Amino acid sequence: MRILLTALLATTLLSGCITTGGDSAPPRQSRTIGAVVDDTTIHSRLTFLLMGSDSKEAYRGVNIEVSEGRVLLTGQVKNPENSVFAVKNAWSINGVREVMNEIQVAEKASLLDATKDTWITSKIKSKMLLEKGVASTNYSFETINRNVYIIGIAQSSEELNKVLYLVGNTAGVARTVNYVRLPNGQPAAPQTYNANSADTLQAVPVHGIDSADLPPPPQPAQ
Repeated sequence: MRILLTALLATTLLSGCITTGGDSAPPRQSRTIGAVVDDTTIHSRLTFLLMGSDSKEAYRGVNIEVSEGRVLLTGQVKNPENSVFAVKNAWSINGVREVMNEIQVAEKASLLDATKDTWITSKIKSKMLLEKGVASTNYSFETINRNVYIIGIAQSSEELNKVLYLVGNTAGVARTVNYVRLPNGQPAAPQTYNANSADTLQAVPVHGIDSADLPPPPQPAQ
């Protein structure tokens, strides 16, 4: 564990020194080094607890993402008890401030569906890396049955809306579920572009955003 944390710290520090060319500096990692270490500890602890359960499905069927002590659980399990078990164990860990349970109770997805979900997540991550003005290291993505779940820290509402637009317009995405927070520490409501005004952003009072609700982003004035 000490070696893992040392490597993680080195990677975090080095990521702030990487440049992408041009005069502007790349977006920064919004979490402090201490927060990154705490999140890694929570992730490792929860993984250990689920792996030690009698039901191996409780571990194999659950995906874990942690950001600033906020735990996002996704995946598929056959029994509701496994979902409850994962949530209960997440709350038992010191430092956990919030648990978002998006675990689906259903039969295991087919290999084809799982492959499609993996492709969607990979495509989104590639988009984030190439998009200027987006700190891709501040976001984590999971795709389950073409539903994309996002957790992390946005540098601004403008960046968040850019991320939601890019995710929603990725081929194969059926719905975007947002758990990203804004710099003021408050959870950010999912947002989409208002179809009635290209330069106005409108918040929608639900977690899910259908891709069809996302028109092209506003263009800068000429």
